[in-house]
Amino acid sequence: MKLKNIFSFFIFVTIIFGVSLTPKSSLNDVSGDDSYSGLRGVNLGNFLEAPNEGDWTNGLLIKEKHFQRIASAGFNLVRVPIRWNAHAMDITPYTIDSSFFDRVDWVIDQSFANNLSIIINIHHYNELMADPESHRGRFLELWQQISHHYQNYSHDLFFEVLNEPHDNLTNILWNQYLQDAIDIIRVTNPDRTLIVGPTNWNNVWTLSDLVLPQNDSNIVATFHFYSPFEFTHQGAEWVSGSNAWLGTNWTSSQAEKDGIDNEIDFAVNWAKTNNRSLFIGEFGAYQYGYMNGRIEWTAYVRAKAESIPEMWGWAYWEFCSGFGIMDSSLSYWYTGLLGSLLPDSPLIKRDYSTSSSLPVLESTPGSESSSISFTTTSESTNLEIMPILLLTSLITVFYKKKQEKSKELDTITSKKNEKNKPNENRINLH
Repeated sequence: MKLKNIFSFFIFVTIIFGVSLTPKSSLNDVSGDDSYSGLRGVNLGNFLEAPNEGDWTNGLLIKEKHFQRIASAGFNLVRVPIRWNAHAMDITPYTIDSSFFDRVDWVIDQSFANNLSIIINIHHYNELMADPESHRGRFLELWQQISHHYQNYSHDLFFEVLNEPHDNLTNILWNQYLQDAIDIIRVTNPDRTLIVGPTNWNNVWTLSDLVLPQNDSNIVATFHFYSPFEFTHQGAEWVSGSNAWLGTNWTSSQAEKDGIDNEIDFAVNWAKTNNRSLFIGEFGAYQYGYMNGRIEWTAYVRAKAESIPEMWGWAYWEFCSGFGIMDSSLSYWYTGLLGSLLPDSPLIKRDYSTSSSLPVLESTPGSESSSISFTTTSESTNLEIMPILLLTSLITVFYKKKQEKSKELDTITSKKNEKNKPNENRINLH
């Protein structure tokens, strides 16, 4: 190849990357809040809340590397949904399978080994929602066993009493069952932090119907946030009519931001009135939405949460499934989504113009054709040698792509989602 062609290609791609490596202005407004000291977490969803682990993940199980990846990104919390009722006897004394207890023990131990706090809950107890009176005793006996089993565990283990009460588990019934469950838990766990949400699927607007014991200040109120639902759940297979919402985007308009602010501010006002801390236990946008919209929405919700003094923490839904910030094989991060949650993650350096840790392009054998892996040089790297490093890397990439006739490299600001096989810029792990 002629030198002038290489040089022309270098100039062209340098211009393109010079633009694409510059953080988008809309995300500059939601950078990390140095004053925020709450919990930043992610849900290990679709694993232990399935009827059996692996049923919803094509046989994949939770492994050590799940916790290692989560911790390496900069999260300090995992929320683990658990379908205890699928692993307990249907008749009194409703004994939980010991092997399932062993499995949850291992998950908790892995969290602690990676310096992660952990939330466990009772999740997808659908029978309780359909026939509360018949399952009240079983629900309370599950907590009797769970609270006794974990009474000597670190206080970095938190109990969430029930995920998303709904349907026939009305406000009146839920407030009764909740108080009964708290009384049982407090016998063996008097100082453990409990997390409690309202009815109607932990809807923010039903916080006003939630009754918490005034003499127990170590209870955090939780709600889940998926507004606007037509955007966050477009194409969701479990939501009737959701295919009609495909193509809905979130554009960061003032009206859209105001809608989010109004809902979360309602929770804040409730928390102030009731002297409670808040936890957003779930928020996320499903895979069929435009990636740019998902990134912007996630960043705004996260930044809004972190601006609230009453916010105890948040947990994104979820880690590596349909809403995920990482692929199911744990090979690469969706860096736009990761950055929207953790702008200061050690895996991401968004302010490349001032950072002493500079991005270096490197080819990635075996990765998808437009995937680019980013690593960082040491702090001793000088700005003066960056063009040389970039030129060397780009020439390597150009030769590898010459025969593939790719129209363009995938960049950090890729705006398409993985489902349709465009490639958002990824951090590949080897």
